[in-house]
Amino acid sequence: MKKIYLLFAFALGTATLTTAQISLTPSNFPTIPSATYQYTDSGTVPALNTATGSLWDLGSVQKRGGRRQVTYTPVSNHPVFTAATERSEEWSYFGPLPVRQQIYLQKTNSGIDALGIGYEKQTISLGFITGLNTDSVTFPAQTFAFTLPYTEISFPLQNTKSWVAQSKAHTTFNMNISLLGFNNTPCYFDNYFDASHEVISYGTCRVPSKGQPGTTYDALLLKSETLRVDSFYISGLPADPFLLAAMGVNQGDSVHTYQYRIFRENAGMQQLAIIEFEDDSYTTVKRAEYSAEFDMVSIGDIVIDNGLMVYPNPVAGNTVYVQVPDGFGSATFTLTDINGRTIPAQAQNTGAGYTLTTNNPLATGVYQLTAQGTTNTATIKLVVK
Repeated sequence: MKKIYLLFAFALGTATLTTAQISLTPSNFPTIPSATYQYTDSGTVPALNTATGSLWDLGSVQKRGGRRQVTYTPVSNHPVFTAATERSEEWSYFGPLPVRQQIYLQKTNSGIDALGIGYEKQTISLGFITGLNTDSVTFPAQTFAFTLPYTEISFPLQNTKSWVAQSKAHTTFNMNISLLGFNNTPCYFDNYFDASHEVISYGTCRVPSKGQPGTTYDALLLKSETLRVDSFYISGLPADPFLLAAMGVNQGDSVHTYQYRIFRENAGMQQLAIIEFEDDSYTTVKRAEYSAEFDMVSIGDIVIDNGLMVYPNPVAGNTVYVQVPDGFGSATFTLTDINGRTIPAQAQNTGAGYTLTTNNPLATGVYQLTAQGTTNTATIKLVVK
């Protein structure tokens, strides 16, 4: 199959700072197909002045690690979430375990509310924790309606707008751990959310574009504080603290999240930047990410992670195309499923990259592709839907 690269350029000039106050409404907050975020080195994020008319200049922040993507799909006549108009889907984490999660949303003239949560059936190996690849956690296909709709955005979103949101999520799963005698043992965890949101300023924002400081955009600065309390149960009883510690979580954990989120017009839920802080002083950056839409090297279903470029991803069929970073050298590849089993695959060097072909189409699930170069190793997740 011939590979075609469609490169496109972004304007890199610096726009005049108009600092116009903006108001986000359903008409300039469209439904979008996806939102892609680039993780940054938090130490390179500058202090943000919250005064009206400020320039929030993240144009020179340094990249760190891979990217995160959220996809948005229109929804109508859902059997559980009858009022849902779309759903978001991304990876969330249960301790160290990556779980594919869906949030069902309703967009109205008054705002965007999260109605509930859903999961596709998925099994995740616990071998890296217990040492046995037969140990696993299985999330069955399920949905759970929030006790109260969780308001993500309140329209019109403009300076000094504020609102609160709270809800509860409930997720079931089954656990297999030989050492503890768990055999498809039913478990669940509850998450209680309590949040406050306030637009505290408007100004302009700049994020990297093609490796350079990009154009400035009029934007709103939203301040969010969220308290999440987690509870875990096995066979209807509170989970053992020793087991939870092995998973990197604690019973009754209270997790406070403090964020600045920067929104612009006509971008929907694609935020220019999301900056998380250590505490309620909103001074020490804990982690940050910015909109990677301006920093893409090509269009289409291409995913870049740790220097690897793989497409299509999600995978269709039994062939993917891989490019390795400059200086990587001749590469060998290993493809494994979520249980750590190696999937036979043949790699052919095309001169411009590699064609990787499996003997049979991959089954639905999550896989890991590891590329071993002359001196470097890189990995990327592959998704098959």
